[in-house]
Amino acid sequence: MKGKVRSRERYCPEGHGKLIIIEEMDLRCPLCNYRPKTFYIDLYHQGRHKITRGKDGEMLTSYRQAHRLLENIRFEIDARVFSISRFLPKEIEEFRGHKLFPKWLAAKINIAPITIREYKRYMNLYFLPFFGQVDLRDVNAGKIEDFFQWIPDRQREMDYKQLSLKTLKNISMTLHNFCSWLLRRETIAKTPAFPAINPPESVIECISRELQEKVLQALPEAHRPFFSFLVYHPVRPGEARALRRKHFNLEGMTVHIAEAWSLKEIRPRKNKRDYYLPLSDRFDISLLSNKLPEAFAFTNQAGRTYKAENIRRIWHRACKSAGVPHIKLYNGTRHSTATHLLVKAEGNLYLIKEALGHSSVKMTEKYAKFKVETLRRLMNTTAQVSHIEEKAK
Repeated sequence: MKGKVRSRERYCPEGHGKLIIIEEMDLRCPLCNYRPKTFYIDLYHQGRHKITRGKDGEMLTSYRQAHRLLENIRFEIDARVFSISRFLPKEIEEFRGHKLFPKWLAAKINIAPITIREYKRYMNLYFLPFFGQVDLRDVNAGKIEDFFQWIPDRQREMDYKQLSLKTLKNISMTLHNFCSWLLRRETIAKTPAFPAINPPESVIECISRELQEKVLQALPEAHRPFFSFLVYHPVRPGEARALRRKHFNLEGMTVHIAEAWSLKEIRPRKNKRDYYLPLSDRFDISLLSNKLPEAFAFTNQAGRTYKAENIRRIWHRACKSAGVPHIKLYNGTRHSTATHLLVKAEGNLYLIKEALGHSSVKMTEKYAKFKVETLRRLMNTTAQVSHIEEKAK
């Protein structure tokens, strides 16, 4: 293979004659030491090619820089991994982040709209500002590490608060998903290593059945059936909103939990596993009378399905009216009902797993840990009180 570092400038501008190459060191005028401002590689490999930029798209502005690139090219040719497309501006552009991230997002079909919304948010806030001009064929563990070290600067630039470890974990998983997509397209040879991000397991917040019922009593009567269903059946709010008359079997007193709202679209449940749940004796079956199979079971006063933001607002108002400490709707219904059922089931996680529609009992274990964490907080509080009393003496 033949290849040489050259410059468009062949003669010294001071009239000292032809520039002389000091092989593997420099190109300059031997009399005044004038050096060219730009260089290129004249490459003979499967044709003749003129390479004026490095893989990063930067101009070759020194002989050493150009010679080092030539050595790398020779190594890649010997290893049979060389591609001239990495040095052609039009080809490089197609592999930059601002081209590939939108393609990756467009390829995401059969994904919940709420997930797509998060992917798009991460892409616009973090991925494009950092990787937008990067040739992603060269993405490696070092580049991934640089990205996560850059995120705090990005947050300060946007005047946003520091991201939690859980959010960083979500960003990491999304970026890993993108790199796996690059691997499937054979854009990269292997998925780069990612830094370990281990957020602490969140402790479940919940309220007692008595407080749940207190909130129900504070609700306007028109909204009570929907929230009562959430309190006595451990389903997600989006799943309850999607229930239709056809999902209820009043002879067997069961309800088929198969779908959920995701933004403005009804889709299969989160884990795509449907299941049947016994109806509580608190459920008023008269709500379904005279309803067609496709009619929604729970509707607002205008006869329309509840919206996610509306039910959260209604719940928070009822909590305030009932004097119940602020708790999120999901925690105050599904989490609270699950922990209540766990006590009644005497800790039988497999029964609770079926009631929640979990695909694995490992997902249900967090409700068992809840009791341990509650006891731990109680013991720590007791210890702190004892320490304060001793100090006061």
